[in-house]
Amino acid sequence: MFACHEVVNGPTQRIFYQLFRDEAAFAVHRRQPHLQRFLAESRTHVLATNVIELRLGAAKLPLPAPDHQGR
Repeated sequence: MFACHEVVNGPTQRIFYQLFRDEAAFAVHRRQPHLQRFLAESRTHVLATNVIELRLGAAKLPLPAPDHQGR
C-alpha cells in the first residue's frame, strides 16, 4: 500500500508511506526496474530525503465488547 500526503505550510514537501506484506515483498519491490529507474531519475527533482523505517508489532489493545445484535 502506498499513500502520499502534502505537508501543511510546506508546499514543496511530501510524505510517502509504504506498507508491505513482509520483508520478502519489500525486497522484491526494491529490485523492480521501474523503481530503480524512478530512484535514479528523481534525484534531480528532490532536495532532500528522510527515510524512517517503521516496524509493526503486536498491539495490546482491549477489544470492544460485541453489541447485542450479534455483530
